[in-house]
Parts: sequence; structure tokens; C-alpha cells
Amino acid sequence: MMERPRSLPTWGVGPGRPGPTWRAVVGFAVVVALLALLLEGWWILSVPAGLRASARVVELPAHKGVIEAAEILDEAGVIRSRVGFVLLALARGSFRSLKAGEYQIPAGSNTVRVLEQIAGGQVLQHMLVFPEGSTLGELARLLQTERLVSAEDILRVGKDPVFLKNLDVQADSVEGYLFPDTYQFVKGMTPEEILARMVARMREKISPELLAEARAREVSLHQVLTLASIIEKEAVESSEMPLISAVFWNRLKREMPLQADPTVQYGVGKDRQRLTRDDLLTDSPFNTYRRAGLPPGPIASPSLPASRAAVQAARDRMRPILMTSLAMIAGMVPMAIGLGEGGEQTAPLGRAVIGGLAAATVATLVILPFVFSILQARTARGSGSLEPEEAPAP
Repeated sequence: MMERPRSLPTWGVGPGRPGPTWRAVVGFAVVVALLALLLEGWWILSVPAGLRASARVVELPAHKGVIEAAEILDEAGVIRSRVGFVLLALARGSFRSLKAGEYQIPAGSNTVRVLEQIAGGQVLQHMLVFPEGSTLGELARLLQTERLVSAEDILRVGKDPVFLKNLDVQADSVEGYLFPDTYQFVKGMTPEEILARMVARMREKISPELLAEARAREVSLHQVLTLASIIEKEAVESSEMPLISAVFWNRLKREMPLQADPTVQYGVGKDRQRLTRDDLLTDSPFNTYRRAGLPPGPIASPSLPASRAAVQAARDRMRPILMTSLAMIAGMVPMAIGLGEGGEQTAPLGRAVIGGLAAATVATLVILPFVFSILQARTARGSGSLEPEEAPAP
């Protein structure tokens, strides 16, 4: 009779030693996963070596996913783990809200702080100061120095007819329409966005009352900015602007050339440089020595006081002189007449004194503007002077 064969022994399993089960495998995997998560958590919460001593600037291009963003951040040294960044973004639900831009990651930031900054769009703000009397060319160079946009693009857009029409700028350029102020720009802004913001600032600062005064004088905004830009370049201090404006208005009314050095400097491309005799003889629309009236457009960005002076000085310049002279006459009349008791005149010479005062006042009001024009023409133009021509070589 044949015996039942014994079951073959299982490999690796001895008496009293149960073999590995699926539960043991799962348990081991869980332990490994937990250890990995703990390690990733440590990397997420700890500060990377690149941010321990100083801040770092990193730029995230547009149309990049969370994995690509993690690679850029890791290469920049602002996170310790790409996987940790991706897992954290997934856990927080911010993997779809990462914003492109230029970021300055502060020193001591961990991955959590980096993700919060990028998801919140806390991009680096570039502080840009555009001083009074600056030109479009100077703005272009300044923006290029800040690595925001190229100077060539700013100059191209600033003279683009379609762009000017969209902004309702009735000129050949945005020159003079850019308000001098302190701005905050971010990398990634287009030249159109930058220039549009500066033109909008100008329209905010030029009050409706000032525009109404200009319209009452039949002066357009373009003419106001043109004259204001010349006043801005001529004046050393803002207190001089109404006086300089009065001189220019008197010349405009008499159809005289303005004879302003800054306009010639702008026309020949020698801003803030000395002029030669040949420069003053140049046939340019901006040569106010050879042509009467205003130049075709602004030569710089005027300040608000310069714009006010361009509108108000022509009307108000002589009013203080007239009122002061009349007040002097009114105060000296009783002394000149010599009224006695009962209002009787006791000084017959008073009539002659009054006549002399009146004649002196009229002479002052007539002569003073011309004297003022001569003095102002000599002293106001401190921005440029004639340079003697070089003697011809023997």
C-alpha cells in the first residue's frame, strides 16, 4: 500500500516560522513612505544653504507648470527639494495658482515661505524715480539699466502713432506727457503698460480747473505742456517759474522768438550741454532763436508748478505790481493833499505831488515789463551758453 507523499517544504519557511504576508510588505512600504515624508518635511521646513546668509532673486517665466517651477527654484538654490515643493503645492491646492514674475526671496525663507510668496504673486517691485525735466530718452536708458525693458522698445512705442492714438495723445511722441514722479514697476511689464501708467499719472495731476483755465485762454494741453517744459528747463527754482513764464508770454504776444537755449539743446541732441554758435544757427523746428512761437512739442516732462506757471503767469504776472502801485498811491494821497480840519486843502502843492505819483506809477507799469524781460533773458537761461568757435588751423 502506497503511502501519501508528504508535502514539500516551503523555501525559507521552517517549523514555527510563518512566511511573509502582504500585510508585512504593506507595513514595510508604509514605514519607508513615512520616513521619506519626514525627510521631505525636514527639507521643506529647513532653510536652504542659498538663503541662509542673503536674499536671492529668481525669475519664473510665464506658462510654466509646478514641476518646471520647482526645477527653476531648486537650481536657484531657494528650495531644498523639488519633490517637497511639488507635494506642498499639491497639498495646499496652490499648484494651479503659481504666478510668473521676478521674486526676491528673503534670507531665512523655507519652502513654505517661498510657495506662499509665489502663490501670492509678491513680485519684486523696482522703484524708479523719473525727475522733473527728464526726457523720453533718459527714461528709456533708466528702464534698460533696471533691466525692465529695452531702451529701443521704449523709444519705439513712445512714438508709435497707434499707441499715441489709443492714449489720446495728440502729438508725435509721449515726450512731455510722462509725469515726473516715483513709480514702482515689475519685471514683465510691457513698454505700453509702463508708458500708459505714466501718461495716466499726468492726467491725474493736471486738474480740471487748470485745463479749464487753459481752454479759456484758447490754449491746448499740448501747448501748455510745451511751454511748461521750456519753463522747467530754464528755471533753477520753482519760484522763478512764474517770472520766466511772463517773459515767454510777452514774447509770444509780440511774435518774438523765445530764444530759449534748452529747445536748441533738445533739437541738436545736446541736452544739458553747452551750445556753440553753429548750434544756434541750426535750422530746426526746436530752434527758438530762428523761429518765433512755440516749438512743435514738449522738450521734457514738466513738473506741476511749471504747468501752472505756463497757464496762470500770463494773466496774473502784472496784477501784483498794479495792486501794489495803486495801494501806494492810495496811502500817499492824504499826505500829498494835506487835508486840514474840516477837510480843507491846506497844501496847494498836493495836486502836483499827486500828478507826479501818477506819472511815476504809469511809467513803472510801462517800463518795468521791458526791464524785466531784459534781465530775465540774461539770467534765466542758466542751462546753456555760447561756446566760442575753435579758431581754424593755420
